This record gives sequence, structure tokens and C-alpha cells, in this order.
Amino acid sequence: MTILHRYLLIQSLYYLFLCLMTCIGIYLLVDVFDRLDNFLEDQAGLKTTLTYFLVKIPLIVSEILPAVFFLALLVQLSQMAKQRELIALEASGISYFRLVVFFVMYALLWCCLQLFFSQCLGVAGEAKSEHIWDNLGREQRKQEGMIADVWFRQGSNLVHVDRIYPDKGRGRGVEIFRLQDDFKSLEEIIEAGGFQVIEGGWRLNEVKSFQPATFRTQHQKARTLPLDQKLDVFQDVENPEKMSLWRLGGVIERLQESGTNVEFLQTVWHMKISYAFSILVLTCIGLILARQRDNVFLNIAIGLGVIFVYYFLHVIGGTLGEKGIVPPYAGAWLANALVGGPAVFWLLRFA
Repeated sequence: MTILHRYLLIQSLYYLFLCLMTCIGIYLLVDVFDRLDNFLEDQAGLKTTLTYFLVKIPLIVSEILPAVFFLALLVQLSQMAKQRELIALEASGISYFRLVVFFVMYALLWCCLQLFFSQCLGVAGEAKSEHIWDNLGREQRKQEGMIADVWFRQGSNLVHVDRIYPDKGRGRGVEIFRLQDDFKSLEEIIEAGGFQVIEGGWRLNEVKSFQPATFRTQHQKARTLPLDQKLDVFQDVENPEKMSLWRLGGVIERLQESGTNVEFLQTVWHMKISYAFSILVLTCIGLILARQRDNVFLNIAIGLGVIFVYYFLHVIGGTLGEKGIVPPYAGAWLANALVGGPAVFWLLRFA
């Protein structure tokens, strides 16, 4: 590592530490004011209260790291420009592009660290903090697990269930489309108010069936279909954002084998990776802003606007992917493409 790289690294870590500690402090301060009354009302001990807020720190870091890294970079480069350090480097034969290469490689390292940090310590810390919060009694101690709007295919049957309760082995709002073996024609449409998993299949109640070939409608109080789909396979999909990357990948694989629509889960999986690489995207934007002006306050103001636009596009892209309007990977990477694409083009042109 050269003297220049060591200097840039020390300066970057210094500003990153200051920005990170400031943002974590603000985040925890807001959370303390929001939840402290609940801890006092439930007479939680000091140890429990401190543990709750401490285990949330990894999650906080993983959420705010891209924005904090971006702001720290803006402060560092703006200060270097204001103190004429960039001019001094160029006068000595060190081009700005060498700084671009260093910070791009540096940002890639932080992308990997953010992904690892969020999917290991962040997920574990969130699970621990939620466990503490649930045990306070402010919410139901054991919520009834419910999964909404589930589609899956079994054999020649396409099944849609409005609500599934895996722990109880039942659900409500069932639609079953029975197809011919060649999947070219519809044999029967079955609607039921609910179902119960029994040995040998699903027992439907309040059944209404329609046969398109004969235009015949039939009402039954109960009917049993030989569906052997297990409900526990859907149990992990209630909060995919709180799963680690590898655990979510395993859930997606299991659900795909059962014929379930997994576009929502695939979008969440891609968004976890794309969010980590937002550090690289925002770094490219920061390198451009610092090159244009040396006013640190103006750069921070513009940077906050860039962060807002990026997160807005990130949410919009995720929504489009989850609803199947665009492919999951396209929705998850939409913000990176729209914000990072022009920035990379500018840097390459500058090079």
C-alpha cells in the first residue's frame, strides 16, 4: 500500500466513523423515545432494556451504511478539494482517475462487508431484539401465523388460497383450477370457503364447483381432494426481509419445487444484494460531485437529495418486481441501473 493509499484510507475511516456514530446515535435516540415508555410500563429491567438497544445496532449499521459511507466520502473529497490537496496531487502527476480507482475498489470491499454484516449479525440482532420486544407483552405473545395470497401447482391442479394458517393446518378462501392431463383445457373450477388438512388430502367446506364443458354448477357442504401439499413449506415466507440470504434462497428453492409463485421472494433476495452494491453506486456519484465543487455543505445537501432519489427508486423497483410487473432481478436492480449507469458513464468518459 502506497503512502497516498494509506492516507486516503485513514481519512476515509475517520470520516466514516464520525458519520456512523452520529447516525447511530440519532437512530437510537429516536427509538429510545419511541419505545422507552413500553419498557417502563412492563417494568423491564435495565439489562433487558440495554440488551434490546445494543442488539439492534448491527441492524441499524446494515441499514444506514450505504448512506453514511456516501456522506463520509463527500465530506472527505470536499475537504481535500477545499484544501487544494486534489490540485497538489494532479500537479505532482497523480491524476484524479487514480483516486477514482482507489475509491471504487474500496467501495467494492465495503459492499461485501455490508452484505456479510447485514445477513449475519444484522439478521441475528433483529431476531433477538424482536424476541425481547414480543416478551414484553406490548404485542401478542404468540401471534397467529398467517400467510396471505398463496399460489401453487400440484399435478394438474392450480391452487390459490387467500389465507393459510400453517400452525393450525387450515386455511380459507380456496380456488382450485383442475386442468386436463395435457394442460390444454379446464376440467373444473372449485371454490371453497375453507379447508382443513386431513390424512389423505384436504377437506374443503362450503364447496361450489363449476364444470365448463357442461356448464354445470354443484354445491356441496364438504368435499375431500387428494392434495398432499404440506403447509409448513409456506411457514417461512411471512417475513422474507428478516431472513438471511442463504436461508431465503433455500425457501425459494423448496417453494419452486412445489410450483408456488416465488416472484416476491426472488425480488427480496435480489434486493438484499443490490442494496449492498448501492455503496458502489453512491460512491460513483460522490466522486462526480466532489470533482465539480468543493463546498462541503452544498455537496452534502445534494448528496441527501441523491440518497432520497435512490431509495425512492429502490422501493419502486422492488414493488414492480414483487407484483410481477417486471422480472425480480430487474425490479431489484432498477435503482442501481438508473442512478449508477449515468455515473459510471461519466467516470469512464472522464477516464
